[in-house]
Amino acid sequence: MAAFPSLRGPARPARAAVLAILGLRLFLGAAAAAAESASPTAPSVAVEATADSGYAALEVRAFGERGELKGLFDGAETSLNHRYLGRTPVAEARLAPGDYLVRVEAPGYKARELRVTLAERTLTKIVFTLERLTGFLYSRVIPADAELYVDGERKGTGLVELPTGTRLVRIRRFAHRDAERAVDIAEGRTSYLEATLEPAPFEVSPLRAGRASFNPRNAGLHGRSSLGFEVSSYGSASLSIRDAGGRLVAATEFPSFDTWSQSFSWNGRDGDGAPLPDGRYAVLLEARPATPPGAGPDASTAGEAVRRETLVILDSRLVVEPLGLSFGLPGLRHFADPRGVPRGAFALEMGATIAPDRAEPPAVSVGAGLGVGPLFICFGGAVEPGEGGGVEAALSLGLPLLPPHSKAALAVFLRGAFGSAAAPLLPGAPTAGGGFVEASLPASYSLGALRLGLAPGMALDIDSGGDTAARGFLRAGLWCAGPSFQVGLSGEVATGGQGAALSEPRWPAGLAAEGRWLFDPSPLVAGFRFSAELDPSGFAEPRLDLSLGMLL
Repeated sequence: MAAFPSLRGPARPARAAVLAILGLRLFLGAAAAAAESASPTAPSVAVEATADSGYAALEVRAFGERGELKGLFDGAETSLNHRYLGRTPVAEARLAPGDYLVRVEAPGYKARELRVTLAERTLTKIVFTLERLTGFLYSRVIPADAELYVDGERKGTGLVELPTGTRLVRIRRFAHRDAERAVDIAEGRTSYLEATLEPAPFEVSPLRAGRASFNPRNAGLHGRSSLGFEVSSYGSASLSIRDAGGRLVAATEFPSFDTWSQSFSWNGRDGDGAPLPDGRYAVLLEARPATPPGAGPDASTAGEAVRRETLVILDSRLVVEPLGLSFGLPGLRHFADPRGVPRGAFALEMGATIAPDRAEPPAVSVGAGLGVGPLFICFGGAVEPGEGGGVEAALSLGLPLLPPHSKAALAVFLRGAFGSAAAPLLPGAPTAGGGFVEASLPASYSLGALRLGLAPGMALDIDSGGDTAARGFLRAGLWCAGPSFQVGLSGEVATGGQGAALSEPRWPAGLAAEGRWLFDPSPLVAGFRFSAELDPSGFAEPRLDLSLGMLL
């Protein structure tokens, strides 16, 4: 690594031009600082009445450039009439009324003081905004177009203003070795830094596959794998993919490297766009060094070609399709698909629910699902504004019992939920201000793209007063699904509940029609849903849901 000196102190004659520029910049910076210090951000003061006769109360908070300063290590030291009180936030409830000097100070910030009169039966709240102490760093690097980072944040070379303290400076440029150095920044002073980066030898990282296994029939990100590697200097490369018999099925060229990260997205298809057969495919990368741009005619490209290899498996059993996430039900609104969220997949759905017969703003909902090993975990929640609105949430856990590639699917499904809205969006919610826990056994069968499912189950309703009641239910779903779409119908009928026998039907029943589409090759999923409640007198509570999500 190149020498990386930090130069401080009087300037040398050779730096006269630099110092002239620095002098002008420092003069302008000092003028701006003086103008700012003349009118610093004034502390905000607010008062509240208390019932503590004979005493006054005080609360002190402090904010820095990245938010509130608080706690044992990050809080600002606070003193009252030069007596230490603690680190912000500070609260004192029993002080003698009178005049006080409040002072806060924190490392790297200008101390602030405020004289205040604390009155009896009054809580005085003071909020300080502290100003950062700063200095300057002047850097000169070779090559001149190298990137300079200070504490991980990219900065320009030349003169930059920085907070005081020890700063970690890193200088990077492609085809050169990185250089790092800790530099001390003193208040109102300029530190100097010079560096000449050494050329980096040609190196290539191991070849990595974003998805070691995938199904090319899937849409979006689950129908491809990103093949990536890192290089340290100029060069070129060729990448080839061959099947188990050695037949070339895909290839690409990297004609010239001009940055570190390189990648190629492979969709597992042949030249005609058809999915390749299942199996193991060998990926071979052959990279070659090149003469750096601008090098003289005598420059050499010494160095042998570098080879890297990896394997990618095509597996048509890894089916990942867009699915709904309505309040922890992975699938349709009233039916949990027993296949759930596939292993390694993450789904997110955000939506707005509009009720045509209500004047309130739309309800906002969010759902998320994750496949973890053999399990899938889902969460859903919503906020309903306006009169009769509230908050609803549900958490579910599913365990598929049959292989994911079989036509039949079966799972054990557990869900817990609560809600406080008068007309809950949560499917299966018994009453406002209560919750429930349930267990069900969803099962489905596939006839090509057409799926049919039933899910019997039992639930225990818990109202806001703590009373419980058992409830049975049967959910059903009929849907058609493919790599980039899902459309279907679902419904739910229940029995029992508060004050009713388990054999007694419980109205209303729930119905929903919905659809969603994945915009291949992106991970974005858009959807809609029409839902309503059905009782012997007809339909009620119609709702329209519009959603946007991602399948990662």
